[in-house]
Amino acid sequence: MFDSFLYLRNSLFVTLLLPCAALTAATELDVGKQFYRDNVEPLLKAHCWKCHGDKKPAKGELNLTYRKGVLEGGELGPAVDLDEPAGSLLLDALMYDGLEMPPSGKLSEKEIQVFRKWIELGLPWAGETQPEEH
Repeated sequence: MFDSFLYLRNSLFVTLLLPCAALTAATELDVGKQFYRDNVEPLLKAHCWKCHGDKKPAKGELNLTYRKGVLEGGELGPAVDLDEPAGSLLLDALMYDGLEMPPSGKLSEKEIQVFRKWIELGLPWAGETQPEEH
């Protein structure tokens, strides 16, 4: 009798709770992609891609038009550190701490916070600009 109860309990867990966890993860990914589309991509287009875009060679060999390019970085190393987001080179450059990006003028604190949140979210990406990552 007790074994039947355990089987039923475990079956209910697998049937009901695991799909909810997967749905939550998918929803978080969708929210991250939407955050990228609505907030990050417009800032990248307006302030970064002219120099760090698809044109060859990108300044400092840093291409910010796809996720892998941000993670691999350029001459100075990875632009983003997902393990230690606050120590990301990209944030330092935006804060004018050593590097000064964009060179045309420092972004507003609100715009910098968008980049900070994006990095903390794990650098979600969406859109046509991201090539296949291997």
